[in-house]
Amino acid sequence: MTSTKSDVFDRATRTSHAWLDAVAAELGTSDTHAAYRILRAWMHTFRDRLPVDKSADFAAGLPELLRGVYFEGWRPGHVPVKFGAEEYRRRFAEEAGITTAEVAEVAPVVTGALRGQLATGQLDRALAQLPSAVRGLVDGDGRTAGDGGRDAWIRALDVQMEELVTAVKTLTHSLQHPPDGRDGGTGPAPKAAAARTAGPSGSSPLGWTD
Repeated sequence: MTSTKSDVFDRATRTSHAWLDAVAAELGTSDTHAAYRILRAWMHTFRDRLPVDKSADFAAGLPELLRGVYFEGWRPGHVPVKFGAEEYRRRFAEEAGITTAEVAEVAPVVTGALRGQLATGQLDRALAQLPSAVRGLVDGDGRTAGDGGRDAWIRALDVQMEELVTAVKTLTHSLQHPPDGRDGGTGPAPKAAAARTAGPSGSSPLGWTD
């Protein structure tokens, strides 16, 4: 193996460990194996509740090794799994090795740690895809350090508005430039439809183990 390839792997390992250390610090533990299990449980339950495209977008911001953990056992043909808050607690607790009662406290801590590592807005765009009950568990009702629930709600609303504007622009473009090359409002079909409507007059969107 060349030195360059070795450096790449070393860098990827260091970055992933830095993220894991950030999670462990937020959890208040020096047990990196426990922190890893909790982080993996967070990623897998989060991933399985997201649509395929949104899940892939979120994963793109993760370090290479954590991205591998994120996609471990992923079944894109079976997501999103439309579970609610109780099933989320059960899945998270089972994989993390904690009680279901602890999930509501632990999950938002991991969310806060990852928010500090990811690009601005990346996590919130993914969170906006979750139903409110599950999002409340994952993000602690949207309340993070130095941030109120109203601000988180506004961020989520901004994301949804951006997506709506994009969808409207795409629809408008497709109407103005149909596949057959006809103008969206001046071709023969629109004129004929206008005439029918008007009548006779003619007006007219890592490498860790447990």
